[in-house]
Amino acid sequence: MEGAQKYRVVAWWSSGRTGLAKSNSAPNAIHFTAPPEFGGLEGRWTPEDLLLSALASCYTTTFRALADYSKLEYADLEVEVEGVIRKTDSGYSLAMGSRGVHSACCRKLRPGA
Repeated sequence: MEGAQKYRVVAWWSSGRTGLAKSNSAPNAIHFTAPPEFGGLEGRWTPEDLLLSALASCYTTTFRALADYSKLEYADLEVEVEGVIRKTDSGYSLAMGSRGVHSACCRKLRPGA
């Protein structure tokens, strides 16, 4: 990777408490909504889901890059992230944390293997 990498996402309201998000790097827009607890629709991604997905997918792709660089062989990787929204005196707070990273069958390959 040379120089800086630039990423851009555009999101816009479509109706009610729903919207669309589009990235230059993906052909399909993502339909999102406020969480159902805040009047959004069931069955669509929420901003909270997308934020947690970004954390989990970043960890997963970084693990893969480091494993390749280190010649670490693995069969499977699962990353689980959880977020909790709480009402506070000044609004809302979001706490996030990893519920677990599960990997199957890791071993370092010998040089030249």
